[in-house]
Amino acid sequence: MKNKKYTGIVVPLVTPLLTNLQLDSVALKSINDHIWESAAHPFILGTTGETASFNFEFKKNYIEQFANIVQPNQTSYAGIGANAFDESVALAHICTQYNIDAVVATLPNYYQLSPNEMYLYFEKLANAITCNLVIYNIPATTHHSIPTDIIFELSKIKNIVAIKDSERDIDRLNTCIKYFKHNDACNFLIGWAAQANYGIQNGADGIVPSTANVQCKMYKKMIDAINDGEFEIANCNQTLSDDLGALYQANKTLGQSLWALKVLMENESLSTEVVMPPLQKMDEMEKQALIKNYLNLKTKYEL
Repeated sequence: MKNKKYTGIVVPLVTPLLTNLQLDSVALKSINDHIWESAAHPFILGTTGETASFNFEFKKNYIEQFANIVQPNQTSYAGIGANAFDESVALAHICTQYNIDAVVATLPNYYQLSPNEMYLYFEKLANAITCNLVIYNIPATTHHSIPTDIIFELSKIKNIVAIKDSERDIDRLNTCIKYFKHNDACNFLIGWAAQANYGIQNGADGIVPSTANVQCKMYKKMIDAINDGEFEIANCNQTLSDDLGALYQANKTLGQSLWALKVLMENESLSTEVVMPPLQKMDEMEKQALIKNYLNLKTKYEL
């Protein structure tokens, strides 16, 4: 029987920051409580969590604080991606110390790697750590696309328990879903929110939507509706997800969209708009327009 631990709604948490750029541990708990109302699982130090902007000590402290707020029935994930291999291994060891369920690793993003080098990198990482490992494919930040045949070979390694794929390629998505339907040991998580409904309907194990930071319940409603055969309800929640995603992502760089997501969360009293440099706030006019459009969307969908 397939391992069903690494499934469901996995939320790539924003990193809530105080004005002095330190972790806001009170807000972190509030965000996790918010997603737990929808039976969702937290993932820190990912792309949405601005992980590339934090030093090792910040990450170490973050993992420690995170371990204190995870609910007993939540599956916890923490990113360990780094250009220095030893740093990733050290972060994994810290996650093991604090009983994080799985660590999540991307490829390093500086040198161009061949497919064989990609495989050997993750194989070496899996062998160097004792915890469960999730492979994270995200070409938008690593500038590498891990070929699907390499993904499939990696999924055979014992402590690689899931693949998170954020590449926006429908043929690739279908290929992965088809393969992982028959993989009893490794789960497949979709990091492409626009295909969440499609992916779950066709057999993906879980979704990783950043929009769940601000409105998580729609994804629970979506998955529950799919399980109950209520596909029209599932489609409606996908439309809501698309509209919310477009609100803070359209015509913005990735960094600008992370600030905009925090603005929406600030409106829900979940976080502040503070982002870690090199990311910056946009101007007040942009912020007020964003809030106005968000409130209009909430009224439209009766949120």
